[in-house]
Amino acid sequence: MENSLKLRSRYTVMILFIFFSILVPLLYSLYTNNAWEDFFITFRHSKNLVEGNGLVYNPGERVHGFTSPIGVLLLAFCYLVTGKTSYLAALWLFRVMSLVAFSVGGVFLLSSLSDENRKQILPTVFLGTLYLFETKSVVFSTNGMETAFMLLFLGWFIMLLRDNPIQNWVLGGICWGGLMWTRPDGLVYIVAFSLSLLVFSKPPRRETLTLLLKIASISLFIYLPWFVWAWTYYGHPIPHTILAKLHLKGEMTWLLVYKYTFSPIYCQFGGWPKWIKIFSYILGFFSSFYWVLPLKDRIGRMVSFAIFLLHFYFLAIWTSPWYFPPLAMMDLFVLVNGFFTLSNMGKKRFVYRKALIVGLLSLICAGMVYIFIMTVFEMKILQKEVEDGNRKKVGLWLKEHVKKEETVYSESLGYIGYFSEAKMIDYPGLVSPVVVGLLNNNRNLNFYTLIPEIKPDWIVFRPWEAAEFSRWDYFKDNYYQVKTFSVGSNLLKYKFFPGEVYLFHEAEFMIFKKN
Repeated sequence: MENSLKLRSRYTVMILFIFFSILVPLLYSLYTNNAWEDFFITFRHSKNLVEGNGLVYNPGERVHGFTSPIGVLLLAFCYLVTGKTSYLAALWLFRVMSLVAFSVGGVFLLSSLSDENRKQILPTVFLGTLYLFETKSVVFSTNGMETAFMLLFLGWFIMLLRDNPIQNWVLGGICWGGLMWTRPDGLVYIVAFSLSLLVFSKPPRRETLTLLLKIASISLFIYLPWFVWAWTYYGHPIPHTILAKLHLKGEMTWLLVYKYTFSPIYCQFGGWPKWIKIFSYILGFFSSFYWVLPLKDRIGRMVSFAIFLLHFYFLAIWTSPWYFPPLAMMDLFVLVNGFFTLSNMGKKRFVYRKALIVGLLSLICAGMVYIFIMTVFEMKILQKEVEDGNRKKVGLWLKEHVKKEETVYSESLGYIGYFSEAKMIDYPGLVSPVVVGLLNNNRNLNFYTLIPEIKPDWIVFRPWEAAEFSRWDYFKDNYYQVKTFSVGSNLLKYKFFPGEVYLFHEAEFMIFKKN
């Protein structure tokens, strides 16, 4: 009878989780209308594909200027089935798909809890709550990025780890293949989990190695068609977005990886309470070193060791906020599974340990909810004032004034590039082979010194970018300012909002034209 009640309670919790895992991100989208910069980079490829121009950014140039195969193809499908009406219709259909992926990924994660913790309700409740309010996971699962699908396949694979060894290697291969279709750095997660499986498998490890080879063969079969097609179509299988960032030096430290995993988006600009940094440090430290504890929590230690390995990847690359949701998902799993595993050890003072764990997790949930709510407010203002109120208008103005054969140079590629429909030359070269080629041939070139080499017809600068370049004689002799778009005064109307430094950072754009 008791087991039956617990099972029924668990089903109730799971049903509630599914409901809220759809509701929370849906309400976020309805309230903020947030569409991310990089969505428009990918969607311009998708739109060109549907309209017969090929899977390209600038028609006539075969450049692999997007990162996610599944993202670009699903967006193309969404644009097609919504009648090629607008980006908004396509984005909302893509959001629906992402909401399902986000929810299912969460269900997989909750189902991954160790046997001991799955018998209790509280671990499921806490893990579900933390997943629902992990800020970057919700934001980037709803704003046109491919994040939700990364969480789906990653959560699925973590669930498969509960079996020792993995019983269904075909499903494991599907998960790995899905990760590769979602993002190329899915390979890094595959390597991290492979090493973790080898470390925590029981000797002899030959069986585990054989299992991994079987899983890899299925994933290769799934991903190979895209790999071959991309190589044939673009001339190489590596996304140009990766090639463009190779010369950018990573500036991460171990503590910064901790900080950026759970902190608000672009927290490095400031404007947030200082406690968030310490909060993130503690969560990150526990999750990445939990594996060293000699506990029987096999799945928790495996995921923790994979997290530990992934930190070396983050230290080596130039990171962006949307890189962190998969890491946060893994961290939250280790946090909840690990805390309750520790609380279940022994019998002495069991009640007090349990109460302490519940108290700590309640505080963590409160911190996550605070960061989420404040970020929602920030993203609402960002979308209204900066994205729709400024960047979009810059693009539409350029559409009216830039001739077909003219080029526009800017670091801000998403909104401006999409709405201008102009031939864009961007820094660091996400869709611009000429930029990557120049940077590879001359490492001394940068955002400013590239301009005399590429000689763009138009330049879109932020104020400090214009101030830096105005010191150059080449700029003074060849360009003049034609327009300024600024929403700084609009932002000042808001008495307070967190993360305001980042919004002011993007509040003004200046347009220059070549003589």
